[in-house]
Amino acid sequence: MGVDRTTCSNRCGHCKKLAPTWERLAKGLQRQVTVAEVNCEDHKSLCSSEGVTGFPMLFFYPESGKKTEYSGARKLEAMKNWAERAVKP
Repeated sequence: MGVDRTTCSNRCGHCKKLAPTWERLAKGLQRQVTVAEVNCEDHKSLCSSEGVTGFPMLFFYPESGKKTEYSGARKLEAMKNWAERAVKP
């Protein structure tokens, strides 16, 4: 199981808009993918070390190592399909 994670800021309008979709994604992927969120205002050093340059940024961290960034549509089905493909062996 990998980790699908978004980085955000409390003041970011795009993050606030994505939040309901992100929550539905987490619920829909239970037991398949760990979905998490990092507030970059609270965790600046982590976001800096991960190369966060804007908000929101979505990453997938597979157990095997190298993260990938999601750059597709911010729609539930598109993100869910991407995450499910990412965890397939």
